[in-house]
Amino acid sequence: MSNTDQASIRLRALTDLARALARVHGFSQVITVVAEESRKALDARVVSLSEYVRATG
Repeated sequence: MSNTDQASIRLRALTDLARALARVHGFSQVITVVAEESRKALDARVVSLSEYVRATG
C-alpha cells in the first residue's frame, strides 16, 4: 500500500470520527464513539478500553 493510500485511509478515519463525535453528548458517549470508530479504523473485531484511577492505582 502506498503512502498516499495510507494517508487517505487515516484521513477518512479522522473525518469519520469527527462526524460521529459531532452527534454525541456526554463523556460516556464520547468514549463509546471513540472506541467504535477506532475499532473500524483498525479493522479490528474488538476493542478494549481501560481507565487508570490515580487514587487507587
